[in-house]
Amino acid sequence: MAILKQFSEKEQDYDRYMLRLEYLREQMTLKEDNEIAKAKLEQSQKDLEQSENKLVQSENKLDLSEKKLVQIKQSLSEKDQIITENQLELEKLKQQLKNKTNGSDSTDL
Repeated sequence: MAILKQFSEKEQDYDRYMLRLEYLREQMTLKEDNEIAKAKLEQSQKDLEQSENKLVQSENKLDLSEKKLVQIKQSLSEKDQIITENQLELEKLKQQLKNKTNGSDSTDL
């Protein structure tokens, strides 16, 4: 009976030991999984920050391009106005020349 009791107690100790070992292994696995997840999260956050920085840079470039476009449009508008004024002046000169030509033709008759 004493021998059976020793086997029984040893078996219970062994079972406790195995349960404890299994628990510790599970805890280590959870800890490793948690560390991996944290590392992935940190990498994702870095990637997100880089993407946000690139987006800000792109927005700044777009703003500069829009400002340049506005300047170009203004310049074109000013040049169009100058061309229009020059065309009007040319038309006036043509009309004056035509009037002078018509006036000299009538005096020749």
